[in-house]
Amino acid sequence: MIHRTIGWLAALAVVAALGGNAAAVRADEVPAAPREFRAAWIASVANIDWPSKKGLSTEKQKQELIALLDKSVALNLNAVILQIRPSADSLYASRIEPWSEYLSGEMGQPPKPFYDPLKFAVDEAHKRGLQLHVWFNPYRVRNTDAKSEPTPAHVSRSYPEIVREYGNFLWFDPGEPEALKRFIDVVTDVVKRYDIDGVHIDDYFYPYPINDEHGKPLPFPDDDSYARAMAALEAEGAHGEGGHGAEAGHGEAAAHGEEADAHGEEAAHGAEEAAHAEEPAHGEEAAHAEAPAHGEEGAHGEAAAKPKMSKDDWRRNNCDRLVEEMYKAVKKEKPWVLVGISPFGIWRPGHPEGIAGLDQYSVLYADAKKWLNEGWVDYFTPQLYWQVEGAQSYPKLLEWWESENTKHRHLWPGNGAHSVRKSADVTPARNAWPAEELLQQIEITREIVKDGPGNVFFSIKCIFDNRDGLTEKLEDGLYKEQALVPASPWLGEEMPAKPEVTAKKNAKGVAINLKSSDGKAPWLWVVRTRTGDTWATKIVPGRETSPVIEAVGDASPEEVAVSAVTRLGREGEVVRAEVK
Repeated sequence: MIHRTIGWLAALAVVAALGGNAAAVRADEVPAAPREFRAAWIASVANIDWPSKKGLSTEKQKQELIALLDKSVALNLNAVILQIRPSADSLYASRIEPWSEYLSGEMGQPPKPFYDPLKFAVDEAHKRGLQLHVWFNPYRVRNTDAKSEPTPAHVSRSYPEIVREYGNFLWFDPGEPEALKRFIDVVTDVVKRYDIDGVHIDDYFYPYPINDEHGKPLPFPDDDSYARAMAALEAEGAHGEGGHGAEAGHGEAAAHGEEADAHGEEAAHGAEEAAHAEEPAHGEEAAHAEAPAHGEEGAHGEAAAKPKMSKDDWRRNNCDRLVEEMYKAVKKEKPWVLVGISPFGIWRPGHPEGIAGLDQYSVLYADAKKWLNEGWVDYFTPQLYWQVEGAQSYPKLLEWWESENTKHRHLWPGNGAHSVRKSADVTPARNAWPAEELLQQIEITREIVKDGPGNVFFSIKCIFDNRDGLTEKLEDGLYKEQALVPASPWLGEEMPAKPEVTAKKNAKGVAINLKSSDGKAPWLWVVRTRTGDTWATKIVPGRETSPVIEAVGDASPEEVAVSAVTRLGREGEVVRAEVK
């Protein structure tokens, strides 16, 4: 990988020499805007990122969220992924599930004075030109850090038949059809009512294994649902309807995974402090890496004589159906809403050759490779929380996932900002990386994923803590220039209308007036200004119609070139205008 790093460092040197977002090209050539997805997870479980603690006032919650969004804009991120359903609860005005205790401190209690946190988050993100993706946990029902009593509306009380105890957690049984129905209902409700840009789930499918007091993995208690599913298969076969057998009693999940995350070798999605150890997706260590799945078939006993489907295959089918049906449900409501998944970063040990670690295929029953191969996602974010050099090599894993991306979806890996050391005084070690490790991973991503690269960081507070100077190094280097989210051509979208542009000098620089020829504001404007032979690019929200481009020194821009961009990233015709 040395040659790759050198190549990217050389490219960075050119960018630095040009002033970050300025490009020296021929005056008659308008430069293309960079394309790269830059996002961070905002975790609400255990109050990891937002809100910072339970029981904050409405005003304080708003202030904290605005601060995160403002910092995202300052760092030239273009999206955030907000966790809104940590444990069969909600950080929005849900019609199905109770308010999360991570807001008020008590499940079922809305913010006082009332506001809808998700509507507020969407509005504030869009004001700033940021995409807002919502993050659901499909199967987790109750986290170990939960303090308040579940309300009667919580599924653990309203529908306990589809909930299972697993260690100190409560979990939906993915084998219960009503669990899947509930999850799809929850997702569909949010997609219908909120102007979100993406739907996201993480790596919690069947739970990461938990050991009993004797050190043996606890089996997940789904013998009954498996037996019912196999009986339904048998009955359908007897009536000549075997084609639907796999779906009968099929696992249809609803509130997803929890803690014991085996992020290969990392505290994926968050953990870091002990309080975060209970974090959902992204949390825990690959101490589970070699752990057996929740008891393979024999551990649970045979639910039926000669079952038509092994328990392992049945469990994987349950998760497959959740992913496929989620994708279809979102596209039915709003085709432009992106669907993303951030699974554990290793599909199976030995893929690619030499990779060891947790086998999510047989432990979590997550066939993430299949979901990518089938195109049941718009973007795929494997949690690659490992270093460039090591047993779980970041570039080797990313190259392997890229080779499996046969439907040409977006491949935007997850990166472990939580593993960056808090200062240069900390000796580099596991979970104490130098900032340069993360910078190198971004560079490698850009080389391997050449068409529309991107990275998602866990978590947002770790990016903005300026660990080992990470924030400053991104601002002054790799993220000095703004970028558009890569387009998603498989979703189809009309070309945005041609802009109408005028530009005049004023005391500050150049005042630009923008209007769409069809009267509808685009998602974004790409505003380029030329001074001599040098172009500078600024990306502004489509609702802004009078941006001002400040002059740099004595030089004043002579020309502007503007294009409109849709929310799916499609860029329209560039219109040029002289500065008068």
